[in-house]
Amino acid sequence: GSMPLVDITSRHSDENSTDESDAVDVDDEESEQPEESEIILQEAEAEAGAGHEVPRLEQKKIIRNIFAQDNRIVGDEWNLISTFWFSKWREFVSFDVSSIEANSANVLSDAPGSIDNSPLIQSSGDSSEVKIRNQLEYDVDFVVIPPRAWNFLLKVYGGGPAIKRPLIQKYIEDKAHITVELYPIQVKVMINTDGSSESWEFSETATIESLIAYTCRQKPSLTANVREYKLYRYFQGEKREEYEDHSATLQEAGIHDGSTVYLEAT
Repeated sequence: GSMPLVDITSRHSDENSTDESDAVDVDDEESEQPEESEIILQEAEAEAGAGHEVPRLEQKKIIRNIFAQDNRIVGDEWNLISTFWFSKWREFVSFDVSSIEANSANVLSDAPGSIDNSPLIQSSGDSSEVKIRNQLEYDVDFVVIPPRAWNFLLKVYGGGPAIKRPLIQKYIEDKAHITVELYPIQVKVMINTDGSSESWEFSETATIESLIAYTCRQKPSLTANVREYKLYRYFQGEKREEYEDHSATLQEAGIHDGSTVYLEAT
């Protein structure tokens, strides 16, 4: 009599675990799709890695799947890819038309060749550090794609260089957008203890607290016998209102590229 009982409890715990995973992903069909496309992706990557051509339609399907699955998450890094190259690729695989149209149209468009991100970068002697050009425009110069899409295209076409940038939340007309941060901002920090000032680069999403901490790391003398740090807006040669909320980001505090702040250590 005890055997079926054991059986029932084990089956029951199984049901529980499927219940929980169902709660995360309500639609059964949906939850199977990523796995299937994951397999397609792995196969295609293996083919590409082995130097075999991945058919256009397959490329289109894979990138579409990745686009559908990979959400923008603040803090993740996504890849910049040249709009010029990516447009050529889209045309080559008929990315923006249905497969029926694709069969009759664009059969003649050329393969895009290896990925060329050179229009996005400043040519620098030191190749280890890829510096992007100033005033790059979204869509005009580059588009942003998930790392999995970049890795796949790189396997198929080669080229580069890879340019990754963090995703940040920006408010545009009071609406939150998740977008890439292309350029850090330059902030000048005046320091009360020795009257010095230094300019450093920070992310707009850095907090006041992390700006203070960074300044202290750069200026070890600041940490001697200090009980508290206050940060003020500095404008026209005078310290102004205090930034009281140290958990606020520089963007929230209204600290922009070229701003000056005054750090008071007491």
